[in-house]
Amino acid sequence: MKYRSVFVHAPSGPMKKRGLLSGSELKTSPHWTDATSLAEQTTIACNQLADEGYEVVTITEITG
Repeated sequence: MKYRSVFVHAPSGPMKKRGLLSGSELKTSPHWTDATSLAEQTTIACNQLADEGYEVVTITEITG
């Protein structure tokens, strides 16, 4: 049985932040994740592993 680890980078994404008196503005921070892009990249990585004959057993979040 062969094992393989794959890393998928979580890209920074924009977030709407409301001001106290003004409307909302779009800000970007390295602490916010673009969930749509992360999901697409994870799907691509899982499909590539399946095409190579691997079975995805678990997806682990690493935050640090």
